Amino acid sequence: MEFQLSSNRDLAWKHQITTSPAHYTRQSALMSSTSKKHQSFCSEPMKGKPVTALPGIGPAHGSQLQSSGYRNATDVFGKYLTVHENCNQFEGWLRDESGAYAKQQGDCYRALREWTDNNL
Repeated sequence: MEFQLSSNRDLAWKHQITTSPAHYTRQSALMSSTSKKHQSFCSEPMKGKPVTALPGIGPAHGSQLQSSGYRNATDVFGKYLTVHENCNQFEGWLRDESGAYAKQQGDCYRALREWTDNNL
C-alpha cells in the first residue's frame, strides 16, 4: 500500500491502519464515501434545499429531476421513503428519472440514508 504523507496526522493515520485492520476498513469506508457535499447535506436541515444539493446530483441530472416535478431535495426524499428506503428500487428510479450513473445513484442513496439515520 502506498501513502503520500503530508502531515503528522497522515502519519498517525498510517500507523493506525497498519496496526489495526478493523480501523482501516472503517476509516477507508468513511473517507471514500463522504465528500464535502455529502457532509454538508447530512449535517443540515433538508428543507428548502434544491435537488442539486443532493450528493450525486449535479446540474444536468438536477434539471432532469426538476422537469419531472422533483424540484427540492425533500421531493426526492419523499420518493426515497415511498420505496421504503430500498436501495435497488431507489437507485433504479433515480437512474430512470434522471439518467444518473451507478456512482451518482449510490452517492445520493447513501446521503439520504445517513440523513435519515441522523434526523429521524
